[in-house]
Amino acid sequence: MKSLILFLLLSLNCCAFSDQNDSTNWIISSSFSITKMDFFSGMQVFRTIDNWSIGTGIEVGVNRTFFQQRIFPKIAFCGNFKFITKSWVNTYATCNYAFSLCKVNLLNNSFHYWNEIYGGMGLDFGNRFRPFFNASIGLLQESFRNNANNKILKFNTLGFQGTVGLRYVF
Repeated sequence: MKSLILFLLLSLNCCAFSDQNDSTNWIISSSFSITKMDFFSGMQVFRTIDNWSIGTGIEVGVNRTFFQQRIFPKIAFCGNFKFITKSWVNTYATCNYAFSLCKVNLLNNSFHYWNEIYGGMGLDFGNRFRPFFNASIGLLQESFRNNANNKILKFNTLGFQGTVGLRYVF
């Protein structure tokens, strides 16, 4: 059953979605990304007005959810600004915030939380169906409750995200 769910999530990434040259569009996106914490697969929805795209999405951590049998969801909020548009190729700057959580230890109720803020560059190409690629770097903050003294500990580190996917415009 886990293999079937994994296959379905990954196969969504082969069914593209994207952006056209209209001034206002709704975009559905399917993506697969690698971060410092896990591989993620998910869906996003964007609203595009002129050169700006603002959206939200939900993803699931592939390694921890399917292979370690722990649910590892991530919610993301994204903003893109297209600054180079040539007939069927767009280059854009991207900024996103993501929040994820995971029950790391099955023996107790401790959860780890991750806040991620990334900025980077992206490229998409095509007409109605658009494959896209982007790379981002930024702040990754991990938070968890210390078992010894029950304090919340936070650690900041450099994070990264590389994403491939497909978009479709309505």
